[in-house]
Amino acid sequence: MWLGGLTLALGGVFLARYAIEQGLLGPAARMTLAVLLGLALVLGGEWLRRRPLARDLGRIRGDQVPSALVAAGLSIASAAIYASFALHDLLGPATTFVALAAFCLAAQGLALRHGALVALLGLAGGLAFPALIPSDTPSAWTLLAWLLLLTIATLAAARRLGTPWLALPVLAGHAVWTVGLLHLFPRGAADWAALLYVLAVPPLVTWATLGNRAKRRLAAGMAEASGWLATVLAVVLAGCRTGPPPAGPRRSWWVCSSSPSRPPNPDAGACPWRRGC
Repeated sequence: MWLGGLTLALGGVFLARYAIEQGLLGPAARMTLAVLLGLALVLGGEWLRRRPLARDLGRIRGDQVPSALVAAGLSIASAAIYASFALHDLLGPATTFVALAAFCLAAQGLALRHGALVALLGLAGGLAFPALIPSDTPSAWTLLAWLLLLTIATLAAARRLGTPWLALPVLAGHAVWTVGLLHLFPRGAADWAALLYVLAVPPLVTWATLGNRAKRRLAAGMAEASGWLATVLAVVLAGCRTGPPPAGPRRSWWVCSSSPSRPPNPDAGACPWRRGC
């Protein structure tokens, strides 16, 4: 079933590529149609959920089709939004950030009706896209606010769905972005943001997982793992900030954009994730 949804999403990507190669539509029209296609798939999935298929489609259960359509639609629409920014300069960084954040949060809401894999899709996108959108004025607090909002939405969905295993990717993203906050921002606000992030996520994981009575052993393991992870990250936080500050400006793929203090690197091109740009 999910392979069919992935096939549908890739079909939308290849359709857009064909239109580009043939010069059939301009960039704005292509991206608009791609977003509309994604939204149409999401609406189609919602319609089928309320009016389920009378019979299965071969080996695919009829009740799994709506979830596949919703996941494919969210993927196509999100990819079109990012392509509008990264490839065609149709959207600015702030607009792209807000649009992608809205799709990721919508995925958590839709997951309540379509299952945990839709929530996992929204979590993966929400953790990844901040690293792909450059900013001239990056803010550790803005990043922290988004990460906490995404974490709360995902764990709320996990608690409602009774799927404590969703805490595992949440904790993985928590660890990666805690180190990211330390590495990508200078001392000061980033230290406090990272510390707050370290302390805030484990109680949220405990709240989301221990509410599941049917899987108390797994939930207890998730809660214990979050506590150990918080301890390790606190030690890492203290170790990274011990000693004198590094000499010279810090560079990272997060702040890969032209700024008055540092000229852009012509070799970086349109790859905001490359280091040393």
